[in-house]
Amino acid sequence: MSEKSLKNNAIKKYYNKYANHYDLERKTIHFLKLNKIQLEFLKANIPENSKVLEVGSGTGQFLKSFPKGIGIDFSKEMVNIAKNKGLQASIGNATDIKFKDNYFDYTYSFKVFAHVPNCEKMLSEMIRVSKKGIVFDFYNIFSLKAIKDNIREIKTNYIRHDNFNSIKILLKDLNITIKEKKEHKGYFMIYGVKNE
Repeated sequence: MSEKSLKNNAIKKYYNKYANHYDLERKTIHFLKLNKIQLEFLKANIPENSKVLEVGSGTGQFLKSFPKGIGIDFSKEMVNIAKNKGLQASIGNATDIKFKDNYFDYTYSFKVFAHVPNCEKMLSEMIRVSKKGIVFDFYNIFSLKAIKDNIREIKTNYIRHDNFNSIKILLKDLNITIKEKKEHKGYFMIYGVKNE
């Protein structure tokens, strides 16, 4: 088995196990504030009635805000929890999205990019299935979060940290213009649109 397959299997196993207490952990002060900021960023850039895809939708914490939203996640347990909430979610892969080109108005993803080994492919797929634009976040390499993550030496879950300039270059190479960015305690949020 390749190193990439081993990483993907470890990540999937981690999130399947984590699914049962994911929502509970997201009720801590840190996550309540972060989720509020991220939801505000989403709603400021994506109209509520848009047809959207959430990549890495987890248990559906953001998905429930979009009536025409569809979520994909590679954790079967996360998808089951989202479905039990009445949300439209299915098992899917961030680097191989099973929808046609331009199928959605927008795609978005929070707290996922940093855990996908082939993040360039993830963004490329998000862009491919979007007519208008994408919203995502990444973990800032120049932040306290990065220092804490490195000190803890997270072994159970693949995690990466990036700097804004490398993301800006990557998006330019993918023909995306950044329209808005926002940083909050180590999380960088980006809204980008497709160039005509």
